[in-house]
Amino acid sequence: MSEWRILKCLVKGTSHSDGTPCQDYVDVEERGNMIVAVLADGLGSKPYSEVAAQNAAETVKKMLFTDFGSFNNNSRFKYYLIDQCRKQIKESASAYGRQVKDMDCTLLFAAICNNEVVVGQLGDGAICMLGKDSGGLFCKPHKGNVVNSTMTVFSHDAASSLQINRYGSSSILEAIILTSDGLERDLYYPNSTVVKKIAAVYAQVVGNETAKKASAQIKGRIRKLQSVGADDDISIAVISKNNTVISLPDDPTWLCTCGKRNPIDITHCEHCSADFIDVYSEMDFSQKDKVVFFREYNGSVEEAENIERKKNALQAPDGQFPIVGQQDMNKEESNMSNHSFLKKMFVTSFYILTCAVCLLLGGYITSKRMPDTAQIDYDELASFVHELNQQDHQEELTKAANRDEIAQMLDDLKGFIQQSLKKSGKKATAALAAPVNMSVYRNMVAILLETYGDQGHMEFAPYGCKRYADESYYIGEMSNGSENGNGMIFNADGSLLIGEFANGEKQGEFCYIDENGRCKNISFANSVQNGGE
Repeated sequence: MSEWRILKCLVKGTSHSDGTPCQDYVDVEERGNMIVAVLADGLGSKPYSEVAAQNAAETVKKMLFTDFGSFNNNSRFKYYLIDQCRKQIKESASAYGRQVKDMDCTLLFAAICNNEVVVGQLGDGAICMLGKDSGGLFCKPHKGNVVNSTMTVFSHDAASSLQINRYGSSSILEAIILTSDGLERDLYYPNSTVVKKIAAVYAQVVGNETAKKASAQIKGRIRKLQSVGADDDISIAVISKNNTVISLPDDPTWLCTCGKRNPIDITHCEHCSADFIDVYSEMDFSQKDKVVFFREYNGSVEEAENIERKKNALQAPDGQFPIVGQQDMNKEESNMSNHSFLKKMFVTSFYILTCAVCLLLGGYITSKRMPDTAQIDYDELASFVHELNQQDHQEELTKAANRDEIAQMLDDLKGFIQQSLKKSGKKATAALAAPVNMSVYRNMVAILLETYGDQGHMEFAPYGCKRYADESYYIGEMSNGSENGNGMIFNADGSLLIGEFANGEKQGEFCYIDENGRCKNISFANSVQNGGE
């Protein structure tokens, strides 16, 4: 009898109640001493994505069974793997008289052979790796540049986004779960690599029950989720050790001043409606994600002390400061409070700055259609940002508190420019923006860094600002001091560069707007220009 048990499960989403086909594809197979699991999620916006999903998954499955030893995270191999998937999809499209543009999908895979493990991920699905008493995601799901998008097989940077890893031993591994994004909130936390405790239940059902019973239980769980709003196709593949017992840590919670513990992914207390931001206003989540922080923080002395301080603050008479103990007057807490204030100011400033850039470009396009449109007063805008540190911006902070909103604004800006470049099918230089003085916006970033930054850099994860040696400035997504994700560079010559960054390097296609407002497409690989006009 094999050391492992396997299960695959696919439940068609209620979004396909109109008769359209399920667009997921999942398979898991054991041959001799090797097990391979593959899962692909077709894009709902592409009418024949189920074909792409099957072709991509079957291509990788075949490659794993025939050439397991070649799988690695080397760029050359990843380009080869993506090319093989695309080739098979194109051949299928040609055979059935379909267009490739109507097919695309994400991709997940895992394989175990002779105690070695290989896993790979492209897109917004997830791979849960579980041990006896610990677990986590292989990597964070890959989101795309606009809302509800993801990285796919036909993304221009698919190969660089694909993550592959080899593990020399499977001895500490109890289970691997591959899942489409439909199980995001059930198995793991968005924007984190922490898995929920119920992930162990999925694995144990497969490892301890018959295949028929395990399938029935997992399908029942999925249908229950779909009945309360999960309308997407949901697919899952599980590889679990026989008779496994997995004990994951309790799911993190946040404790309210009323004594109620709340799930970490809700923002208001389920008992008294208190706002999470108010209860934990002094906490610094910039260096560690919130889920990880609270998993360590729950039940600690610090947690109890913080709740007691908040109770005292809430009970203080109007117009008076709450009485606090001497331990609350130390330098460490003072610094924490100051840092919290700076975080708030930075988020607000970032929000307004991004609005300004969007208004600048959007306003110009509008002015081409409506010549009488008023011009932006750059001095007034710069002055407004400069005065931020003297004002109470609670209202603006509330609006900017949702980081997804900030990310969406950056995405909208980039998408707007890209769509404009594609107008009339042209990629050559086009007059998109008026000759504007980008130094106004460079000065705004300079003000933020001068006021709140540290040695030319400031980060409020996952966003930040950075000054370069040539006096150009970056603003956008950051992690550990490096540009990571969507962002823009205000160059010293007044030009603007917008695109995707990875570990501080420019990767893929960028939009370049020169000081005269003309636009170009430029491609980069590791910050070296390798294409474009």
